[in-house]
Amino acid sequence: MFNFADIAARHALSEGTVAGINEKLEQIYNQQFRGNTAETYERFSARLVGAYDSYFETLDGSERSAGVEMAMQRYDYAEHQDDGDEFDDSACSISGIDIAYCHCGRHE
Repeated sequence: MFNFADIAARHALSEGTVAGINEKLEQIYNQQFRGNTAETYERFSARLVGAYDSYFETLDGSERSAGVEMAMQRYDYAEHQDDGDEFDDSACSISGIDIAYCHCGRHE
């Protein structure tokens, strides 16, 4: 777990504020993780980063930097980077693997 006092001191925030940010990060993680067992890690990670980015946009500067620090330490968050066309067009949109080998049952 995090040492809320250290993070609060580094970012000039109260421990309660840091604890609240941590609660929200955990809630977002649990929402994104729920029910996605057939999905590739890359797709899950991209969705999680998008959800965190949306949340961080609602925070002010010091809260945002504390949130990013905690997300990087605990949830393997990496700030959003445009990957371009990294996903293959012949990949399943659910599992992320080649349609010829996909197990989701939605392909011929």
